[in-house]
Amino acid sequence: MPPIPVPLDRQDPRLEALATEAFCYVENGDWHGVVEDGRLVAIGCWKRLPLGVAGLYSAYVVPEARGRGLHRALIASRCAAARMAGCRLAAVSVQHLNAPCLENYRREGFLPSGEVARVTVPGCATLAKPLGPFAFMEDGACTR
Repeated sequence: MPPIPVPLDRQDPRLEALATEAFCYVENGDWHGVVEDGRLVAIGCWKRLPLGVAGLYSAYVVPEARGRGLHRALIASRCAAARMAGCRLAAVSVQHLNAPCLENYRREGFLPSGEVARVTVPGCATLAKPLGPFAFMEDGACTR
């Protein structure tokens, strides 16, 4: 069983270092990470978007820690935090060539966004997952 991701402080120098390695920008949002032996080995961010949507961003697992379920644990952790914050839908855009990442999101219940919501990003596969019972209103807002 992989370690449980924990919330990270954006000021944590380990986050900045790993984000730089991963070519991620440490943006506003809630960062989660996996720490092993004091070293940050996996990171991911989520941020509240309009209409009750949580955007998932900047997931990265160091090469030597891949294949152990850390990315899927980060997906679940960020979705749980977004659900607790009142979001009803999680959305993510993944480059088409990143098959392992796409598969992890699919295994965690994400579907092509056209099957769940009207969310698209050109050049990427955009996936979405309901985080709780909801309905879409005519303006596209997501509500209970």
